[in-house]
Parts: sequence; structure tokens; C-alpha cells
Amino acid sequence: MRHLKILFSLIFLSSSINTFGQQAITSRAATMELNIKNSPQQALAISAFTTDGRSRVISSTALGLKPDEQVMVTVDVPEEIGEQRLNIQFFKKGFGFIIPVLKAGDHLVINSDLGPEGVINYTTFSGSERTKEVFDGSKKVSDLYKLRIQKSDQRLSAIISGKGDTIALQHQIDSITAVLISTVKKQVLTSESPTMVGLALASARLLKVQFSPEDHAGLRNKFAADSVMLKGIDAYDKSNTSAPAVEKVSYSAPLVGSRLTNFTLPDLEGKLTGLSKFKGKYVLVDFWASWCAPCREEMPNLKEALKLYGKDNFMILSVSIDESDAGWRKAIAQDGTINFVHLIADKGWASPIVKDMKITGLPTNFLLDPTGKIIGKDLRGKEMILFVKDKLKKK
Repeated sequence: MRHLKILFSLIFLSSSINTFGQQAITSRAATMELNIKNSPQQALAISAFTTDGRSRVISSTALGLKPDEQVMVTVDVPEEIGEQRLNIQFFKKGFGFIIPVLKAGDHLVINSDLGPEGVINYTTFSGSERTKEVFDGSKKVSDLYKLRIQKSDQRLSAIISGKGDTIALQHQIDSITAVLISTVKKQVLTSESPTMVGLALASARLLKVQFSPEDHAGLRNKFAADSVMLKGIDAYDKSNTSAPAVEKVSYSAPLVGSRLTNFTLPDLEGKLTGLSKFKGKYVLVDFWASWCAPCREEMPNLKEALKLYGKDNFMILSVSIDESDAGWRKAIAQDGTINFVHLIADKGWASPIVKDMKITGLPTNFLLDPTGKIIGKDLRGKEMILFVKDKLKKK
């Protein structure tokens, strides 16, 4: 059910908040009520997203002290943004597939029984149209992505084995991709929610969806009061246009044939580790985050690549932009990627490495040869495994 842990990345996801605890509750207040059953003993933290892309904790508590527990928070929804996005973090077991997005007057109620396996089947929510819009829209896109990955894997397996109708499978992949593009484009152009549009733009970037100047102008007009969204919209427009003048601007990500700037970040033990340490190896530098569903869905492919070629001077350098150390470590344990070399840039989108590498979406990766030169980028799925195999053969 990992694909239901709603999607994606990107700077566009930030929403403004007013200062909590420093003003009286106004008519723009919204509330969230969590009713939790059978939680293990664990900490729970609720954060609100700020205009600079960061989040800050507005409520925290201990769970698991009794069978039935309730947590309530009240937020003041910024008028100029029209919604407040929250993050619910359970430190052991919870529901990561619901993104609370509140409008003024909402009373979001989430009921969840954490006792049984398959928490998604024991979790319901009501009282927030924006939360439902984000949940339904993200699930639809995630389901389409999963179906496309399945068909792509079937086609590549058919190519490798020499058995199967690869042409028919390619037609199916093309059809699913067309539906994906149509779905994502509609979400971007019709939703009034900054969170939903941010998620859809993240998908659109992966799909290389093009928007017309009229579309761009309409988005800027719709979110004229939201400076973070405006930056995201402009960044997307520039990075996805085919105009040569735009391709040459300085914010473009490192290109194949160039070299990544050396960086140093803490590993799982807190020890500072630099990229230069791995010179002499084929290194797949993978930028990801625990909350990025496409990143998590790629982990089985990365694990397979390391299993197949780890003995051939190939390694994976996994760089997380999680702001939560606990969330980062939990995802590593859940995904079984302890054999990767893990580093963390814990300031999220504000991390210097994100700016230095010109990273505007997740997942992003670069395959480096033993000299440190980029020989591939943004590699996905079985194609990534075949690409690595091909490069190792030619060494």
C-alpha cells in the first residue's frame, strides 16, 4: 500500500501560516481532531508549513498511554493563502497517507485504529473538502504511476527474456501516460488549493508536461497573493520550456558530461562524509525524502541494482532532504536500504546542497563514473538497472 502514501515533493508545497500561540483565535480558525485507538507507545508531532518552505511543530504529545486517545489542534488560516497545510508525524506507527489541508471553518476529524495491520483500512476522515481533494487527487495519480511502472517492468522483462508482446505493452504504457498527463494538467489548472497544485506540478515535472503562456499567466493570477507558489510556478515554467534562451540560464541542473560539486553531509552516525570519498567508483547519487512517494517507490529498483552490481565497483549514495531525522531513519528501515551510504541535508528545500545542485524536484539522481563525471541523470525503474549494466560493461 506504499503507493497510497500520498505523493511528491517540491518547493511549491509550502503554505503560509500566522504565528501560533501569539494571537486570539479569529473567524479564520480551523480545527483538526485526531481520535486514535490502540497506538503503541510513541510520540506524535503536528507541524504547520511556513512561507519559507519549512515546518514548525505546533503540538506534540505522547500516545499509547490508554486505548482511546484524542488530540485537538486549532490553527488560524491565512486569508491571502486560503488554506493551512499540516503534517502529522507518528514516530512508530501511523497514517502517512493523509495530508491535512484546512480552510477557515473546517473541522477535520480523523479516526484511526493503529492496532491492526494495514492501517489504511482502519482510518477514515471527514470535515475538510481540501483534505479530501488532495487525498483523492494524489491517490489517482499515484495509482496511475504504479500501473505505468508495472507495465514498464513487464515490457523490459519481455525485452530481456525475448518473450512477450513488447509493442502491445508499449501502447499500454503510452495510453497510461496520456491519462496521467491529462489528469495532472487538469489538477494544476483547475484546483484552487496551493497544496494540490504543488503536488500536481511535482508530477507534471516528472512527466515533462508543457503549459502554455496563457496557462502560466492564469496560474500566476490565481495565486497572486502567494509568493511561494509564484516562485514555484515561475521555476516550473523556466525549467520545462524548450526555448534555448531558458535552457542556458544558470539555474539549470548539472548536465551529463559535467561534474557535481563536492559536498559534505552527516551520515547515519553523524559523521561528516564527502562525495569526494567515493571517487574511483561508479556512484549513483540519489536525492530523495521519506515523504516523497515516487522516491520510495523507486527503492526496490535501487536495491536490485546494488544487489546485481555492488560487486562491480558500483554504489548508491542516498542523500535525503528530510527535516525530520526520525522520519529519515524510519524510512530507511522500512525500505530496507541500510546497504546504501546514507547522508542527510536536514534543512529541506532550504538546504545549501539543494540550491548548489539546482534540485527542484524529487527524486533526482546522477550516475557518476570513477572520475566523478556525470554519465547519466534522472534514471528510473528497470531502465536505470539496464543503464547501469551497460555502463559497467563498457568500463
